[in-house]
Amino acid sequence: MMAVAGAATRRCSGRGRSPRRLRLPVKGQSTMSRIHRSSTIARSQSQISTHLAGEVIILGLTSQEFYSLDGVGARIWELLQEPRTVQALVEMLLQEYDVERQRCAGDLLALVQELAEVGCIEVDNDTTRL
Repeated sequence: MMAVAGAATRRCSGRGRSPRRLRLPVKGQSTMSRIHRSSTIARSQSQISTHLAGEVIILGLTSQEFYSLDGVGARIWELLQEPRTVQALVEMLLQEYDVERQRCAGDLLALVQELAEVGCIEVDNDTTRL
């Protein structure tokens, strides 16, 4: 089974601390738009990334923190070389991994929400451009 959220993302401030899981507390309403299956996801311009030892390492230029994606998370980052809808990402992942549609979509939405919250990706909910 595929598991995307939680274990795939870690962060390190670069101040001598080891990378750790990225877990953002949910406090009331989020300040960002809700991510839907029709949302278009793109890598943010305020990050740089590279592949290293089977992982993707992302430096958030605004936060000045490092983020690490491995396994399926790294594959999702690779697929985001060009903007894609969440639904398109789900379809691509279903072709590559043995996972139920609902689990795939839920895990993907959780991961892209975390990446959006820390500024690694941008979300466009304007469906008139689709």
